[in-house]
Amino acid sequence: MADVRTVQAGAGPAGGRGLMTKLGLPRELGPGLWALALFGIGSTVCMSWISQYFTARGFSMNQVGDIMAVLGVASALGGWFGGALADKWGPRPVVASGAVIWLVTMSAFLLLGTRSGFWGVLVTFGLTGLSALFPFAFMSWVSYSVPKEKLGLAMGLFWMTMAFGMPLSAFYSAAARPALGDIPVIATGLPLVLAALVLALLTTGSSRRAGEGPGLGAALLLAVRKPAVGVVGVVRVINTLGMMGLMVYLPVWFTKDLGLPASAAPTVLGALTFVNLVCNVVFGALGDRMGYKRAIAWFGCVGGFVTLLLLFYVPQWLGPNLPALVLAGALFGAALAAFVPLSALGPALAPEASGSAVAVLSLGQGVSQFLGSGLGGWLYDAGGASLATWVLALCYLAGAGLMALVPDPRAGAGRQPSGTAV
Repeated sequence: MADVRTVQAGAGPAGGRGLMTKLGLPRELGPGLWALALFGIGSTVCMSWISQYFTARGFSMNQVGDIMAVLGVASALGGWFGGALADKWGPRPVVASGAVIWLVTMSAFLLLGTRSGFWGVLVTFGLTGLSALFPFAFMSWVSYSVPKEKLGLAMGLFWMTMAFGMPLSAFYSAAARPALGDIPVIATGLPLVLAALVLALLTTGSSRRAGEGPGLGAALLLAVRKPAVGVVGVVRVINTLGMMGLMVYLPVWFTKDLGLPASAAPTVLGALTFVNLVCNVVFGALGDRMGYKRAIAWFGCVGGFVTLLLLFYVPQWLGPNLPALVLAGALFGAALAAFVPLSALGPALAPEASGSAVAVLSLGQGVSQFLGSGLGGWLYDAGGASLATWVLALCYLAGAGLMALVPDPRAGAGRQPSGTAV
């Protein structure tokens, strides 16, 4: 297979034809980002309100937490195998497998799970998380196909594109659910993921031959062999812990406790993810400039602690003020974007096994979904939004302490000659 640096391809959602080359990135990355964007939109079409749907069916918040926890476990497994198997088999078959898994499991949820009880939903909806094979095999390809001095920028583009789906699907759902109903809105994700599958098969390449990478065994051992990679994986767990928790309890908190309309939660979560989308590239490039470690510790960990608490206290200070809540949610989304350099830091700490490092990070992402979703439901059930928010916020402070243990291979990059960093 041709090296991605020599393949002529069009542009992606990040810009027009030739932009990848101008940024010093592989041209094939552009159309690959389009496939990633379509997958992100289709696969998250219900995530900003699915807890409302489940509680309306009579499920308790504990049961909702259980469903989302199973989704998180499946995502952890899909993410781990996505990075490790992309090293072993090449990214294209792994990316395709992720899309097929989502199409099959979501179809099963729509046809069977929506007509069954708790256990049917737990299995069919929960197993959609295995589709994490798609984005994390793609991220593995990016990690070894992009010049190392541009890796922060490339990962920013990756996360910006992946996050592109949430605000669009959230705003779309807020408008479409009253007219179409819940199940038809979810079904609209199927053709989008199918289109992502086709485009990924046509464009996703590799600068490594299948079998050239170290594979699954090395991925299992890397965090032990290089403890700094393991610490980065733990910080990756903390990264989206607050957002995963919010997605479970914020819709119920808004409607039940604050008296806001059902459209308020998708609006705030949509603003959060939209700002996160834009800031992903900003913090990816900033990490290349100032060093990955500093950007993550200060803007991500400390910033996440402050802004998540701000989101909770805004209605205590101003009442159920939706514009103020949107602003607070947007600030939290910006803080989450500051964790983007983790996706460059992990592979930079283990350049000989970058796919395995991605596997560690993707496992962290899946564990984050599992823990965040479970904690969101369980803590809200135990002590309301106050307990849930404070526990999740304190995890970000713990992340700042963990980052002190990690070396930064890009420290001082901003002092390099012009042209050597983004």
